[in-house]
Amino acid sequence: MPGGVPGAPDRTASENVRSLLAQSLVDLESAYLYGAHATAAQGSPTAHVVTGKFKLVATGAAERTSRRLMKAVGSRGFSADFPIERHFRDSQAMSLMGPANDLINDRIVDQLLQD
Repeated sequence: MPGGVPGAPDRTASENVRSLLAQSLVDLESAYLYGAHATAAQGSPTAHVVTGKFKLVATGAAERTSRRLMKAVGSRGFSADFPIERHFRDSQAMSLMGPANDLINDRIVDQLLQD
């Protein structure tokens, strides 16, 4: 894998890191797929709140997982040639994309107080 410090050990060869990579991929893909499946059939007036809840969970999982992976692979994770760098960056951006997670929190509280 390109990048990293010349002569430094490749931390991605570690069995623990490999296991972490596999589990993280499953966690992330499951969060996004479950959210997409659960919200696909929503036709209610509060569908945007339900969809928002899944976005909060999925982006939170993406942020935590990509941060954990970056720590596991060290400086190699910041190489543009390494896919974790892109996921790390994308996870940060997803929480800001419309609607932003802060707005989703407001909608959830508004719905809770109306019920």
